[in-house]
Amino acid sequence: MNSIRCSEGLALLAVVIVALSAVGTAAAVTIEESQGPDEAEVGTEVTIEYEITELYSDSTSWTLNGTTELENVTGWDIEMVKPSGESDTSFVEGSQSFEAEIAGDQNYERVIVSITGTVPAVEEYSYDPAQTFTAIELTSVTGQNENELYADEIHHYTAESSDARDAIDAAADAGAAGSDFQGAVSSFENANFENAQSLADSARSGAQQGQMMRNVAIGVVALLVIFALVGGIYYWRSQQDDYDRLG
Repeated sequence: MNSIRCSEGLALLAVVIVALSAVGTAAAVTIEESQGPDEAEVGTEVTIEYEITELYSDSTSWTLNGTTELENVTGWDIEMVKPSGESDTSFVEGSQSFEAEIAGDQNYERVIVSITGTVPAVEEYSYDPAQTFTAIELTSVTGQNENELYADEIHHYTAESSDARDAIDAAADAGAAGSDFQGAVSSFENANFENAQSLADSARSGAQQGQMMRNVAIGVVALLVIFALVGGIYYWRSQQDDYDRLG
């Protein structure tokens, strides 16, 4: 998998705390991604799991809704765990959405939602920020009130777009910023990955050559300074010798 600029080193565990205004749902629902990738190749099958806690502000029931842009969804696994450790489980097969009743009288401790599906094709490429799809969007419904709890965006790519992105990243690391670099980014965002990679390689080469020339120029200046100092010292000492002979 390729790296995403500005996102390297992110932890797999993402914790999101969302304040809700709807009466009956939690004052601060906590959602943790316990399993799942930060990025995935188009056409591959992925499984993503989320754990939802802090479900209640009182004993009133509410509805948890979920949707996804994953394709060919094999199903949603929903496990609602009680403080005793017992759980109520359900499975929603072959759908891009689900809903689950969070019953107040059951006093669930946490809900675990797992989904398996295929990473969708990229509709529009973007270099920075990288293009993403919505792996899951969770909302709460209480009466007529609906609140978004959480949305998980995952970077998706093809082998060709990954190679082109890597080439552009390498050019950026080399300090490239000219027309070739901008052309590479533009080609990438127009899904012309072969041209993007070619322009990025050219931009990187130009940046490296420019840096080399700057280093050479600095070296030449340094040598000239050294020669000037040595010449000055030699001249000063020769003048001192002349004064000594005259004296």
